[in-house]
Amino acid sequence: MANDVTTGIRWVRNLLGGRMPIEEGVVISNQSGSIFTGDPVKRVSDGTFIVAAGGDTVIYGVCAGVKQYKTAAGVVQGGNYLPTGTTYTGAPNLENPQASIIRIIPTRFQEFEMDMNTAAATLTAAQDLVGNNCDVSVGTGSTTTGRSACVADNSSTGTGTANVRIREVVRTPKNDVTAANWKALVEFVEGNAASPTSATGV
Repeated sequence: MANDVTTGIRWVRNLLGGRMPIEEGVVISNQSGSIFTGDPVKRVSDGTFIVAAGGDTVIYGVCAGVKQYKTAAGVVQGGNYLPTGTTYTGAPNLENPQASIIRIIPTRFQEFEMDMNTAAATLTAAQDLVGNNCDVSVGTGSTTTGRSACVADNSSTGTGTANVRIREVVRTPKNDVTAANWKALVEFVEGNAASPTSATGV
């Protein structure tokens, strides 16, 4: 059967107990690429955040929505995604009332659910992926819903620098591992607290 497509990274639980952690981060003015709810984000050398890409080894967190951004009409508002090329004047910091600010779930010690983009041959084959790492595949989210198109590229398991570790296959009759977009519980393990050493992330 076909699985429900619920792309984007979805928070499940804090592995240390407690609530979902939320931080705020600034995106540089006139950023390249939209940032959608459920997208992975990384911090770069000027202290701002940008959307992460497939193959990135440093993922700081997951976008949980937009606190504020300045529209083309000059209105500062919130939303569920940050349109590409959003501009503002002044410094890129949280005190700037015009700055583009996103809400972020830091990935450290958190468990998430993700869609796996490649079908497994059997449940046993899917279970064999538990403990392996794979990359994210970000894609372009929906400007209608604001939802990320990010999935886990489980065809890339075995890549040493991959960031997503598969913790568990989601056990429900609606989760068909022999079809694309099956669900797994994951954590982010590679360099999520690393120093941002370049303008594009590392």
